[in-house]
Amino acid sequence: MGKLISFLSLLFLLSIALISSVHREVHASSYEFGKANNVMWYLGSRYNDTWKLLSNSEDSGFYYGTWGAYSKLYFLYTDNLLAYHALKYFALYWAEKIEVGLDSYVYPRDTLGVGVLFGENIPNDEHCAVNHIIVNDTDGSVVLYERHDGDVLPNWEDYADRVIYHALDCFRFGSKKEAFDTFSIAVNMFDGKGLYDLASVNAGWYANFKLGLLLYADWFMDYNMNCSDAVEAKLWSCQDNVTGGIHTATNMTTGEPFGSSNIETSALALLPYTLEPSDHGFYCVPNQGETGEGTLEMGFEFLFLLFVGVVIVIVVWGLMHLTREKKGTVKHEPRYDRE
Repeated sequence: MGKLISFLSLLFLLSIALISSVHREVHASSYEFGKANNVMWYLGSRYNDTWKLLSNSEDSGFYYGTWGAYSKLYFLYTDNLLAYHALKYFALYWAEKIEVGLDSYVYPRDTLGVGVLFGENIPNDEHCAVNHIIVNDTDGSVVLYERHDGDVLPNWEDYADRVIYHALDCFRFGSKKEAFDTFSIAVNMFDGKGLYDLASVNAGWYANFKLGLLLYADWFMDYNMNCSDAVEAKLWSCQDNVTGGIHTATNMTTGEPFGSSNIETSALALLPYTLEPSDHGFYCVPNQGETGEGTLEMGFEFLFLLFVGVVIVIVVWGLMHLTREKKGTVKHEPRYDRE
């Protein structure tokens, strides 16, 4: 019985140690896991069961002025594709719902752009993005995808996101040296407030989704840019305290975030933390599969069940031991007369 107690005690201590190590691992960064949790809730709040997709934003304004309400725009990609890949590590419940939506429509699966983050081999020549509408409902809801199949974009090196896409494509399918040389162009665009590229000059503000994109590429390629911590800090300083999402824009003069949050920017804030090696703060260990099972949440469930199981065994054994002692005390029968 002493051996059983020792074994159960050891198992109990191991379960506590495992839970503690995972907890420390998750909170390894100065950016609390609660920040990521708030982004998850924001993404989930945009889910619409009719279209089985996340709408672009809570913003009541209209895309390109009068084209369509942000709250009723459902981008298959980039928005929902990015959200699916981020949430399958952080919130599998929402990821599975989005996956159903993504599989419900007929559209080309090669994005010619953002898909490079997930293994797509994109063309070497960059093209302008074009919005393709699949559904245009009478209630104003629009299901669409943004594909890079427009006119040739000769000066793609002037746009940070295009530079990063090209660098990732080179890293996956070409030369690591070319990938690093290309990526350095985007790194040099970061000025402490945002990525200062031609798009920001034309718009008059920084697009915050490029911060998450830059961080993802840096960690994915193990480039180790000197400004990595500054980019990470700037990205999370753009989180909305009310919605939990990431503000889409930053003022070029003050460096302060403004505007509503949206799916693309918020999903890209989570995406870097799905990578291995996972020494970049809170993260989830990717599962070797398409569904994202084996997430952090499931890991906690396993450890919790192990802990509960050990406690139950100890309690049951203790009650049985006390019952035996009680029975022996009531009878008061010496047992030494047995032959």
